[in-house]
Amino acid sequence: MKCVIMLSFPVYYSVSTLLLSCYYVVFATSLSRAT
Repeated sequence: MKCVIMLSFPVYYSVSTLLLSCYYVVFATSLSRAT
């Protein structure tokens, strides 16, 4: 069970980082569009 967690953790980390960068891009574009 611990092996599964250790394997899925890097995947979860990369997906969350990708989502965070996508949100940042959307936020930046909406911010630049507002001004």
